[in-house]
This record gives sequence, C-alpha cells and structure tokens, in this order.
Amino acid sequence: MLLAVKAAPIHSGIGTNAGAEFFAGAAYYKTDTNERLFRAGKDTNMDREAAEKALVQARHRLEEVQARDRKKERNARTRRLIQKGAIIESAMPETNNMGLDELRDYLFSLSKRQN
Repeated sequence: MLLAVKAAPIHSGIGTNAGAEFFAGAAYYKTDTNERLFRAGKDTNMDREAAEKALVQARHRLEEVQARDRKKERNARTRRLIQKGAIIESAMPETNNMGLDELRDYLFSLSKRQN
C-alpha cells in the first residue's frame, strides 16, 4: 500500500525526474519500476529488532567465552591436583595404599612435626 502526502513536488530544474516523483518530507517516492514507502523512523522497528538480536548474540558469545574459561580453569586445577598427587606418591611410597582420610591425617601429622 502506498501512502501519498500532499506536498509540492521537488524538481531538479532540469527536465523531469526520469519518471519519478519526489515529494518533500521524504514521505514517499514513486518510480516506474517500484514503489517504496519512506517515513521518518520507518526502520525504527527493524533497527530495534536488529539491535536486540545483536545484543542477545553478544550475550551468548560472552557466556560461551566465560564457560570456556571456567572449563579451562577446572581442567588446569584437575591437572595440577593429579600432578601433586603423583609427586606425593613418588616421594612417599607408603602413601600409595592409604585412603584419603589416612593420607590427610598423615600429611597433617608430618607438617605439625616440622613446625
């Protein structure tokens, strides 16, 4: 649907506008091949939707990056704990057959003796 605005045509002063009528206020223009509606702020809804979509995408990208960072930190901690456990087992072979509670008590007793 094409809306018309009652306004005086704007001419370039040189002949015609090549089959197009341009009206003041950019309310609409009509050419031989197509008709388009231009209103002030007509793209506001599209711009708003595009901005909201871009914001949601940016938030998701940020969440993905944060999730990757958390996973990297967890993996680094896991690796560090495994390496420390391997060092303890190699330095103190008597701890290989201990349960976790026994190992904790044993390590605390060793640290208290040195203080």
